[in-house]
Amino acid sequence: MSNEEKKAIEYFQEHINYFQEQIKIIENFDCDYYEEEYELYKNRIKQFNTILNLIQLQQKKIEIKNKIIEFCNKDLTEQVRILLAKYWLTHTNDEVFETFGCDYVPNIEYQNKAREIKDILELELHKKINLNTLSKFEIKAIMGGATSYPIK
Repeated sequence: MSNEEKKAIEYFQEHINYFQEQIKIIENFDCDYYEEEYELYKNRIKQFNTILNLIQLQQKKIEIKNKIIEFCNKDLTEQVRILLAKYWLTHTNDEVFETFGCDYVPNIEYQNKAREIKDILELELHKKINLNTLSKFEIKAIMGGATSYPIK
């Protein structure tokens, strides 16, 4: 949260507290003279609470966006795509569909990288990334750079 947002939240909270105090004072008087001020303070509290809720909602949206960006920029994405391409090269299309729930053809770049992986690197990669532990959602998100063909 930025300093400006923190200051805005403090400002609105201070004024909400002030308006609540004024409402209590007005409620102690038993006359209609302060009725306009009473309604004004009540409306201001509603408005300021709405603004505070909007600021908090915006902050939550930013947090969710950052989590999505973090997920998409994981270091393993490149390695997983290479591993998926290797899987695609060594299995039938039916096996790929059965495993991941969609037809999948990796980009030629990943196919070439998968072909270049040496046995030692391949073993290390398999130790590091186990495709069976990834959910179908994660795999489909990673497959985003690949061509997917719908089933007919």
